[in-house]
Amino acid sequence: MHLEFKHLREIPCADIIALNTHPLVRRQMPLSDDHFDEEECRKWVEGKEAQWEEHGYGPWAFLVDGIFAGWGGFQHENGDADLGLVLHPDYWGAGRTIYEELMRRGFGEMGFPSVTILLPPSRRRIRGILKLGFLPDGEVELYGERFIRHRLYAPRMGRAAWLRDLRNDCEAKYDTYAPLYWDQYGLYSNLTHQEFIQEFLRRLPHERMILDAACGAGRYEPFLLEKGHSIIGIDQSQKMLERARGEFPSVQFEKVGLQEIAYQGVFDGVICMDAMENVPPEDWPLILGNFHRALKPGGYLYFTAETAENADEDEIKEAYEKAKRAGLPIVYGEVPEEEVYHYHLTNGQVRDWVRQAGFTILKEGDGEIWYHHVLARRG
Repeated sequence: MHLEFKHLREIPCADIIALNTHPLVRRQMPLSDDHFDEEECRKWVEGKEAQWEEHGYGPWAFLVDGIFAGWGGFQHENGDADLGLVLHPDYWGAGRTIYEELMRRGFGEMGFPSVTILLPPSRRRIRGILKLGFLPDGEVELYGERFIRHRLYAPRMGRAAWLRDLRNDCEAKYDTYAPLYWDQYGLYSNLTHQEFIQEFLRRLPHERMILDAACGAGRYEPFLLEKGHSIIGIDQSQKMLERARGEFPSVQFEKVGLQEIAYQGVFDGVICMDAMENVPPEDWPLILGNFHRALKPGGYLYFTAETAENADEDEIKEAYEKAKRAGLPIVYGEVPEEEVYHYHLTNGQVRDWVRQAGFTILKEGDGEIWYHHVLARRG
């Protein structure tokens, strides 16, 4: 396959009209207009070419073996280089090759620190975009329409190393908090937690095997032990585990992080309470997959998450804008400067990732404090 990048002004309007009005293409273009004739096409091309003059980048036309296959590239949207790719259905198979060349140029010679993709909320099939490394990054409004923004950082921005440092900081701080856990920490109201954990326990016969993931100092062990269950508690904080062992000597505790869970088909139930807010978006699918694999078929999962709907929106916005000004590779919903790193995703994103991991949601709801609660069953 011979791929060429051209300016849109070099492409006959008839070819562009045929592409932009194709029924299958229009499904992917929420801002497209029913009326797109030659006059509209000329104005459209002029607008796209003007981006090159104003911003130094804009969309290209793509030729595959000399034939116009589509258009796309980077457009300036709210200060971001927003990626778009519109191909004729005959050339959808060339999409990955074109995408890779776009990213080579965008992160290479153009020097973008990140690129974004804007998708309408109705677009539910986004697993391919997530696999490319794009992360949910808040919502934007464009021409009166709402879009979900997804962002991919350039490798040189060092997001992986930044997150690794934040995770190490989180572990160190929980080690510091451990001696004070039953005195100053772990005392907030948890009535909704208790309601959900009782619902979780009602679905399990007595004397089953339960994983308490990110168990901390063992706040929820009494509920499980009362029903005669065997427990393995895991946490990445050694000091928290020492505190838990002192309180519950009959329970087996292991130093394992959520990202490193490797059990397979061992547990009838998994709980993960008050911990997923410390997990970045990259690791949510990984951890939910770990829970799924650790459970026996038909096993139950109960976890909580501090979601955006239950958080202080002004605090989230302030943290995002401050980190962007500092050049940090943040995505919307992250608050890196709380006592420990927090990520506030939306309730809808929680549902999507839970279902994609192979779970059926049985019950969910918001609690009396910051948490969204989810009870699910492994398929």
